[in-house]
Amino acid sequence: MFWFLVAKFYAQLSWSLSSRFRWRGRGLGRLLRRVGLDTVVWVHGAPLYFDHRVAPCYHWHLSGEWNEPETHAFLRAVVNAVNTPIRFVDVGASVGEMVVDVARLEGVREVIAFEPSPACARALRISALLGDLLQVKVIERVVKDSATTVSFLVKPQNPGISGIALNGELGGVILQATTLDAELTGVSEPTIVLIDVEGAELLVMRGGREFIRRVRPLVIFEYIAPSRPGFTLDEVRLELGCDYEIFRLGPGGLLDGNLENTWNCVAVERSSVFYEPCMTLLRP
Repeated sequence: MFWFLVAKFYAQLSWSLSSRFRWRGRGLGRLLRRVGLDTVVWVHGAPLYFDHRVAPCYHWHLSGEWNEPETHAFLRAVVNAVNTPIRFVDVGASVGEMVVDVARLEGVREVIAFEPSPACARALRISALLGDLLQVKVIERVVKDSATTVSFLVKPQNPGISGIALNGELGGVILQATTLDAELTGVSEPTIVLIDVEGAELLVMRGGREFIRRVRPLVIFEYIAPSRPGFTLDEVRLELGCDYEIFRLGPGGLLDGNLENTWNCVAVERSSVFYEPCMTLLRP
């Protein structure tokens, strides 16, 4: 309990300094790795089961804040603006930050979360039970471009950046993979897909070609420095098709065209129900 309280205090302090002064505090991950108990933390009214085995995944959660507030703001704005039931698919769901928040929204009919880490998947399932989120389904699989085995690199020091061995790295765990096309064959209603898989985002899209063609989902995908050597935005445009537009997801959940400095990007198809809500979020 001692190290949990120390980590919580430091998380609250560093969040406050970061939000006010953009101070980049270091050391929270090391403190979290010292925590030896499992408990429940509350983030904006949502219970998150804290599994100490993957403690670095929680980060700002101990301060009662989301790790990616801009993505939450965007998702809430879009879901609330669409007057039809929505399915949310989270590929690389980790401990369920996005899942437990989006699943609480009135317009969300079903949530499908893909997470290959047993500890993260277990924590996510418990959080869903704690929040009475019965529409959440957790699939404990790697998602890529084919349903074959894959070498998955587990990063004990930071489980949140575990991922496929894209460059032939040694030491991975051999896991069975699946594809969006294989898992979402019956999906037809409007769908939002969030992809955060440490550089394998394009592989996930390639494994969902038929699904994307049929459903025209809103796609949110991570595109940061570690991802850029693995794929380009031109490759994403080619994969999704010319009817999709790509924007940067920025502060406050707003969109803009600055694709040089990105964290998450948003790809929206012009004829989908998500296009107009996204246009209202364009930064002037």
